[in-house]
Amino acid sequence: MTALPGLAGFDGPSVARTGDRDPRLMVGVRRRVAVAAGAGAFGAVVLALLHVRSAGRPLNPVSSPISSYALTRDGWLFDLGVIGLAVGLVSLVSALVRSGCLATSSPSFAVMSTCCVGLVALVIFPDRTSHGGLTATGRMHWAVAMLTFGGLALAPTLLDHGRGPGCSRLPLVARRLSVTAASWFTVLLVGSVLEFAAALPRPLWRIGGLVERVLVATEIIVAGIMTLWAWSGCPCISRADE
Repeated sequence: MTALPGLAGFDGPSVARTGDRDPRLMVGVRRRVAVAAGAGAFGAVVLALLHVRSAGRPLNPVSSPISSYALTRDGWLFDLGVIGLAVGLVSLVSALVRSGCLATSSPSFAVMSTCCVGLVALVIFPDRTSHGGLTATGRMHWAVAMLTFGGLALAPTLLDHGRGPGCSRLPLVARRLSVTAASWFTVLLVGSVLEFAAALPRPLWRIGGLVERVLVATEIIVAGIMTLWAWSGCPCISRADE
């Protein structure tokens, strides 16, 4: 799950040059990145742990959404894992803003901030169902989940990274991976909508849980890549600076 800078996040080549950075500034940035990495890794591990530690009847990871764990006796682990991811995302956005790699007026900042709020809302609004249908809380959970998943897949496409000698390729890798995430998100969104509309037979949508897990895993990997980029100070040395 990923804080990703966008087109308006750069003030020019001089901003991206790590050699011009105040060492004290970079110490502060890296502290925030360390918090982002630690919290994000913690959240990912806790969510993975849910799949091997599930009190009561185990859930099918292929058909059951991850949020179904919130309704089990281990639901507190789901909440803890999602909050960990939210803290990691907030810290990463903060580090990118502090380092000058992301402007608060950029579209990507707005998208990532929305995703931070969305992660917390997933905990507040659990995915409850009633007789096979969604309750009002369940509908809210689904809407927030789709908004968050979509935002995390969209954010890397807003990246404007340098392409000159010395520029990091990490943002480009993150963008390409996010194309894959966007594809999985599209499958998940369309399948969910058709299922709710009773237009898709249930036997044909028993892979919803698997699709969601692949999507989440991809977005967490992208977040990790952007964390590495932030730790290095968003390096980019263009020809104009040589």
